[in-house]
Amino acid sequence: MEKYIEDRVEMWRSSILDAFDKVKYNDIVDRTNPYLVLSIYPNLAAFASEAVTAWYHRSITTKYGMVLEDIAHHILGCPKSATTGVDIDIIRGECRVLASCKSGKNWGNTQSRSAQGRQFETAKKVVSQNDKRHAFVTAMVIFYGNGGIGSQSEADMQLEGQNAWHFITGDREGYIRIAKAVRSKTEAFWGSVIAKRMECAARITNEILSQANGMDWHEWLIKHTCECVSQDDAIMSRIIPAAANKNANCLIAKDFFEIGS
Repeated sequence: MEKYIEDRVEMWRSSILDAFDKVKYNDIVDRTNPYLVLSIYPNLAAFASEAVTAWYHRSITTKYGMVLEDIAHHILGCPKSATTGVDIDIIRGECRVLASCKSGKNWGNTQSRSAQGRQFETAKKVVSQNDKRHAFVTAMVIFYGNGGIGSQSEADMQLEGQNAWHFITGDREGYIRIAKAVRSKTEAFWGSVIAKRMECAARITNEILSQANGMDWHEWLIKHTCECVSQDDAIMSRIIPAAANKNANCLIAKDFFEIGS
């Protein structure tokens, strides 16, 4: 098990390092709140460095959930279920467990949790057509967290952290073995991340300067992220005076900037 985990994590690390080379300026800028950026960063290099770091953290979080799910499937010896909303479909004694895997317990909003519950109900109906022998149990398998075994509106039970890995490995200390296995070669990887991050930030800085084409980067950023491609002047001419007339204290843009100058 440990060898598979080390190899799978190493594959994930390689994909992260490769992804640095594919990041473009719009991948960074299009997710940016320009007002926040202009309130914080004194220069473009500082912004690019922080923005690439933020992109990196989003990327590793998104992709790592799949790593843990692959490890779970490998240990269980079963492929990912083809049933919508179900990742693990396995028989344990008299029960057939239909489980969905999530990285952490804050995995979704009310709408997505309700959708998961509906998918479980549909899955039980579909699978039970060809299986009359087993009782069906739905479960949320949460790879980290320290909550006890409980039930959720979307599933019969929720297994977190140690309980989740106990279910997967059959070993009460399985979560510790997993943790030890993923720690291999971290120093070499972290050194590569730092180098790639600096290289990527420098490239993003140059790409933005090229796009700005001599324009101050602050001005380019606000135009790139906020300037509308098209505007219906007929609609705007109706709603702006209407707002001003409705509220005597409402300042139109011209007055606002004259007062503030």
